[in-house]
Amino acid sequence: MSEQHQHSSNQDKLEKQLEKENQQLKSELEDIKQHPKNNISSKLKPSADNWRTVAKFMKANLITEIVILILAVLLFIFAHHELCYYLLIILAVTTYTYPLVSGNQRYPWELKIKLPHKTTNQPTKQRPEATQAASRQSAPVEDEPAKSRPTRETVADRQKRNNSHHQGIIAILVLIIVILATTIGFVLYQQAHQAKTPAAASSSSTTSQVQSSAHSSSTKKATKPAGLKPDDLDDNLKAAAVAYVAQKHVDKSKGFFSTALQNHGLSLSSDINADYDNGSHPVGLMPKNSGSGALPFYTTDGDNVYFYIPSATPPEAVGDDPAEYTKPLLSTSWQQICDEINADHAVNDVKTVAAGSEQVN
Repeated sequence: MSEQHQHSSNQDKLEKQLEKENQQLKSELEDIKQHPKNNISSKLKPSADNWRTVAKFMKANLITEIVILILAVLLFIFAHHELCYYLLIILAVTTYTYPLVSGNQRYPWELKIKLPHKTTNQPTKQRPEATQAASRQSAPVEDEPAKSRPTRETVADRQKRNNSHHQGIIAILVLIIVILATTIGFVLYQQAHQAKTPAAASSSSTTSQVQSSAHSSSTKKATKPAGLKPDDLDDNLKAAAVAYVAQKHVDKSKGFFSTALQNHGLSLSSDINADYDNGSHPVGLMPKNSGSGALPFYTTDGDNVYFYIPSATPPEAVGDDPAEYTKPLLSTSWQQICDEINADHAVNDVKTVAAGSEQVN
């Protein structure tokens, strides 16, 4: 009778506990319906339970997180660092918010991935009910208190298993952090080493150039082409240099020098039938094989250079002032032209155009 009384009291306790939990769930459900925003904020509030949920979520979705981390490392090494940082931020935010807000423990695609799990429980054959009843009847009454021992041991084992799971998660996180830190440190070291290598190579190259210049000036010129100087300009170099600066500063000459470079030179002409205000000795410029039309030309006055583009039709026919076409579109000097070409590292291009240029009349 005492056993039946104890069993009924335990059952009453369980029923009361279930009823209490049911009421609590109902109140939480009502609170969710009335204050959905507050509920989300409370779900995302950092707490020990939330961190445990996130840790379980990370362990359950380990494949996705490892893939994303590997992708982040590859982006850091081979692409922009900002993309890597954005990806890690998105991963961190999603890992924390997704399980707490949705209540899901795995990503939808992770559910389709089935991994083999080791099972420690050995399959046992169920005994017939009659055998179980007989075994319960044959058990002495004095052994009843000992029946609670396996339950206590099972709870302890479960706690140990949970602790081992948590330790495994921590070990995995530490391993990932160590791998990422090692990879990032190695990449930064490689970048710093590569940055120092060109500097050392440049220093050794400069030293070798200085040493070789004592033996041969031609070696130095072959290593680094000399810049243009006004005194070194012949007629072809002058024409090519004027075409280069005219393309940069005169809107009507856009693509002028590029066309000459593509067509391997300029056609030069001294037969200019146009009026001009400044300079003398006009020289007409036209990229090779580029047709006919208004012939641009330049004049000189000592070190000064003036660039003109005459009108293709009489200015009076289109209502323009003829005096506007006699003014130079560009006024500069040979020294300024050389300085600009040297600063733009365009010496080789100018020399290429000059080498292919020829006088036509």
